[in-house]
Amino acid sequence: MYYRIGILSIIIFAFVLIRICIILCPLSLNSNDSLTATNSPVIVYLCPQFPSSSKGYFHVDFTDNFSLNYSKICKSDDILLIYILSKANHIKRREAIRRTWANKNQYDQLFRICFIFLIGLTTNSDVFSEAAIYGDLVQLNLNESYQNIVYKEVGGLKWSHIYTSHIPYLFKTDDDIIVDTILLSDITKFFIDNRTDHSDYLQKQDKIKAFINQTSSVNKFTLFKGISIQGHKTKRRGKFALHHLAWNHDILPGYCRYELSLREKKL
Repeated sequence: MYYRIGILSIIIFAFVLIRICIILCPLSLNSNDSLTATNSPVIVYLCPQFPSSSKGYFHVDFTDNFSLNYSKICKSDDILLIYILSKANHIKRREAIRRTWANKNQYDQLFRICFIFLIGLTTNSDVFSEAAIYGDLVQLNLNESYQNIVYKEVGGLKWSHIYTSHIPYLFKTDDDIIVDTILLSDITKFFIDNRTDHSDYLQKQDKIKAFINQTSSVNKFTLFKGISIQGHKTKRRGKFALHHLAWNHDILPGYCRYELSLREKKL
């Protein structure tokens, strides 16, 4: 009996001694292990986030009400995606856009541009017919309201990331704006091949020349074009009110009211 207790005590003592050695005297690394340790990945945090209670605030989903294959809307060789924020009942506005600055049948320059309209929920049967005819409607699972515009913005980015990640250039607009898509197409081609000889716009217009000069020296595949907004006070009332659950600070963080965003792409 005492013999067994003695053996057990020795085993426990040996185990404790080994644990102490491991803690106080870590194993030495060989040359390969040492190299791995010194070259371990370093995590760099860009754009530090403000403390906020809005974690998980943005969540957007697409419906399957139109039975559209979203992956087939754009072509594999498209170089620009223009996503247009619209309301479900703005059928006439969308028809006008398809006849004019989004008319790919009339303007050859628009051949490699993909157009989509982002709308919210609706029970209007005409919208379902429109989706079946044109195949360019993306419906988000949200009600149509001014406050939900921000969800449409995020929805457009999410949709492009899921279904058109091969398209390097993105342009967001609204259905009440006229866009010079021919000029935009020429600028997109300049971003791709860094040449302007394909466009009279880019060679002759003084304002466009200034833009070309500004963008010639930057990485055109990480460009985010827009107006920098700084130090605006958070509004809690009126049309532009922002709920504290979305942003619980008195001053808005710096942000870019964008016009043209370019998706990073490997050359």
